[in-house]
Amino acid sequence: MSSKRKGQGVLCGIAVLVAAIWLGVLPQIAEIESVQRRVQKFRDAGIETGAVFYSDHPSMRDIERRVDSVVNGADRAFWHLPTEM
Repeated sequence: MSSKRKGQGVLCGIAVLVAAIWLGVLPQIAEIESVQRRVQKFRDAGIETGAVFYSDHPSMRDIERRVDSVVNGADRAFWHLPTEM
C-alpha cells in the first residue's frame, strides 16, 4: 500500500470516528440529566449554550474592563518585571 493511500485511509478513519462521536455519543451525553440541568442553568443566566463566542453577553463589558485593568495596570500585569532584581 502506498503512503498516499495509507494517509487517505487514516483520514477516512478519523472522519468516521469524528462522525460517530458527533452523531452518536454527543447526543447521548446531552440526554444525561446532570448535563440537562447544567444547560438549563446557563440558559436561565442568559447564556446561549450553543454559542461559540460570548462577547454579546451583557456581563462581557464588565469582564473586559476587569481584564483590561489587570493587563494594563502598572504593577499588576504579569509581564511587568519588578524594578529591583
